[in-house]
Amino acid sequence: MMILEDKVVVVSDDGGVRGEVAAVVALRPGASTVFTAADGVVGAVRGRGRRIVVIDDEGRADAIDLVRQLMGEREISSVIYLATNHTPDLEGAVRRAGASFYTVKAARERDLTRVIETLLG
Repeated sequence: MMILEDKVVVVSDDGGVRGEVAAVVALRPGASTVFTAADGVVGAVRGRGRRIVVIDDEGRADAIDLVRQLMGEREISSVIYLATNHTPDLEGAVRRAGASFYTVKAARERDLTRVIETLLG
């Protein structure tokens, strides 16, 4: 028997983002949250089950490159991008890189929670 465990991998140092993701994932049996630095994402997504990655671009010049890299990993189900400083050009670049969802970090309200609930549902 193979056990599938859904993981939400969070690349963020922001306690608010971490807390929000952990709270929504805790309500889902069989799901877990992993907090990691960008260089640990690929290892964190290994395994079976859905793999959702949340990328907070605050202080990260390489966030779009990270999205591109992750989209090449077959284990990744979805990438959620939190933009600290939104511009239409940034949103376009993130979407072209393959992110599943883009939101402005400061204006996200419950967007992140709803998206994770939907993706894990």
